[in-house]
Amino acid sequence: MSELWRRSAVDLAAMIRIREVSSREVVQAHLDRIGEVNPDVHAIVAVLTEEALHGPTMNPWNPARTPGGTAPCS
Repeated sequence: MSELWRRSAVDLAAMIRIREVSSREVVQAHLDRIGEVNPDVHAIVAVLTEEALHGPTMNPWNPARTPGGTAPCS
């Protein structure tokens, strides 16, 4: 398992910026950690895995519009 979950947000942002890791890898590392620890601590009630993994590339309210983009003209 990746140890990315141990890194600070500042370190992770820098690693993403220089393309050492992708944001998806960081999210997956945290989801893996949640899966490992949560059965014992019950800290998270609902893990929204699909939303977490696809959130940066999908707008759930308007799939035609991507983050940072513009809505198509109609």
